[in-house]
Amino acid sequence: MERKSIKPRDNYQRIVENLGFTFHKDYWLEDACYALSMSEVEQIEKATAECYDMYCQAVEKCLYDDRRLDLLRIPQKVRNFIAAAGKKTTFRFTDGSTLPLSTVS
Repeated sequence: MERKSIKPRDNYQRIVENLGFTFHKDYWLEDACYALSMSEVEQIEKATAECYDMYCQAVEKCLYDDRRLDLLRIPQKVRNFIAAAGKKTTFRFTDGSTLPLSTVS
């Protein structure tokens, strides 16, 4: 992996703030980027997929278990909504388009 210094986009702070990303001050910096080898990209993708699988397993264990939902402090009034969302088969984007969840990972 190689870190490269770059010139930030003009007005990038305003651009990200307009998107609602208002906590960027010390987090979102555009003065550098990283060049990765294909091997490094594949390693990151594999780790990301493993994390997503662990997340899905954890959600599945908690979704219908009131004791675990209590530990997570999930309010009773939203649990049915959360359970229904867990049964969805498509992901809906803000523009109204959808994507089958089997392709999202």
